[in-house]
Amino acid sequence: MATIEAKFPAAADHLDTARDDLLAFAGFPREIWRQIWSNNPQERLNKEIRRRTDVVGIFPNRPSIIRLVGAVLAEQTDEWTEGRRSSRHVGTPPRPGGSSIER
Repeated sequence: MATIEAKFPAAADHLDTARDDLLAFAGFPREIWRQIWSNNPQERLNKEIRRRTDVVGIFPNRPSIIRLVGAVLAEQTDEWTEGRRSSRHVGTPPRPGGSSIER
């Protein structure tokens, strides 16, 4: 921080003021930091919504676009949930009775 402060005092002050917001991800479990410290997933989701709406072009009414965007969001939620579920099981020894589900 001292290096930035010497060259760019206004930027250093801004970073210092925003410290809690910038480090908010650190309050979560370390295993999910990669998923939350970037806005790349949000950008990908926005791009996918844009791509799908461009394919349709003109929507007949507001509920039709809400259904499409809702379907994209539900699909992304399913993919994220499945990804988390499968990553939890990697390296997890089977439980007695054959199940490797963590509780």
